[in-house]
Amino acid sequence: MNNKDPKEHVFRKKGFYVALYSCLGVVMVTTAVISLNNLTGRQDFSAERSPQIDIAQLEPVGANDGMSILERQAIEDEIALRRSRTAPTPTPGEGEQPGGMTATPAPRPETSPSPQPQPGAQAPAPAVPPTTEPMTSPAPATEPSALEEAYDETVYEGEGAQSPYLFEFFDISQRMEWPVLGQVVMNYSSDRLIYDMTLDQYRTNDTISISAELGSQVLASAAGIVDFVGYSRETGNYVVINHGNGWITTYGQLQDGVLVRVGDVVRAGQPVGGVGNPSIYSVLLGNHINFRVENHGITVDPQAVLR
Repeated sequence: MNNKDPKEHVFRKKGFYVALYSCLGVVMVTTAVISLNNLTGRQDFSAERSPQIDIAQLEPVGANDGMSILERQAIEDEIALRRSRTAPTPTPGEGEQPGGMTATPAPRPETSPSPQPQPGAQAPAPAVPPTTEPMTSPAPATEPSALEEAYDETVYEGEGAQSPYLFEFFDISQRMEWPVLGQVVMNYSSDRLIYDMTLDQYRTNDTISISAELGSQVLASAAGIVDFVGYSRETGNYVVINHGNGWITTYGQLQDGVLVRVGDVVRAGQPVGGVGNPSIYSVLLGNHINFRVENHGITVDPQAVLR
C-alpha cells in the first residue's frame, strides 16, 4: 500500500524542473557573456586600428530589451570603458607640470618704488646717458734715430749750404769705397741660386763676401752715422751705417771690440773695425767680411755702387 502523499510527488517533480531550468538559464547566461566578450575583443581590435569611435552606437539599452541584468550590466561597463579611452587628455594648467607636479614660480626681483614728485615741484629731467668720445691712446713716443740726432742747423750756414746734417747724404750719382781690398769669394745673387760651399747647398745671397787678412781694417764706404752695432750667429759682430737718402750699409764678420758706437758720425774711409774669424755659417770662405748695401729697404748688388 502506497502511503506517500501525492502532493509531495508533485513538488518533487516541480523541483526537478526548476533545477533543470535554472541550469539552462545559467548555461544561456554564460553563453551570452562569452559571445559578448568575443564581440568586445573584435571591437577593441577595430578601435585600436581606428581611434575615431562612434559612442552613440554604444548607448545603454532600455529596460524592455529582453536582456538579463547581467547582460545589460556587461554592455554598460563596456560603454563606460570605451568613453574613458576616447576622452581627450587634459593639458597641464598654469603652474602645473606633466605628471601632476606643480611648478613653483621664480621669485620676482624687488624693485624700489620710484619717488613721486611733490606738489608744485618741477619734474626731474630724464636721465640722458653721457656722450663719450672714443678714447684715443697717445702715439707711442719713439726715440729719435741716430740720423735725426745728427741734425744740426749750425753746421752748414751761408752760401753753398748743402745739408743741415753732420755729413753729406749719399747719392746714386756717387760711388762708395771698398770696405777692404780683397777678392770676392761669394757673389750677390737675389734672383738665382748660387752654391754655398759651407752649407753645401744652393741659395740666394743678399751680400758679397770679400776675403781679407785677419785683423785688417774695415773702412766706412761713405760718410754717414752709425745706426746699430750688434752680433748674430750668422754674421758675427756687425755695424750698420745710415748714409741718408735711404742708403744703408752693413759690415759683418768683424773682430770683437768694434771702433764705433751708435750715433757716431763717420766719414768715408774711416775704420769701423777689424776683420775677424768667420762664423760657422761661412767658415769655409776663410777670413772675410760680409758687405751688404740696401736702398729704401731693398738690397742692391754692392759691386754696382762700389768704385
